[in-house]
Amino acid sequence: IFRTAQAADETAKETPPLLYELRTYTSPEGKRDELNARFRNHTLALFEKHGMKNIMYWLPVDQPNTLIYVIAHKDKAAADAS
Repeated sequence: IFRTAQAADETAKETPPLLYELRTYTSPEGKRDELNARFRNHTLALFEKHGMKNIMYWLPVDQPNTLIYVIAHKDKAAADAS
């Protein structure tokens, strides 16, 4: 389903912009599966509980111990508080 540009503009006016944060987490050698499990089973819910919105997660194929992700905050004050 696509919205018209006008509908998108109206929605944007109603919803204030979010503050996005790009984070990179490097796990110890051979521990990425444990890191993924911790995020899946605990961290994502903890972020949401504290007002952070989970946006996107990446596992770079050329960096086997790295997790890159984006979270969003309501604003700068919310980011500082969380």
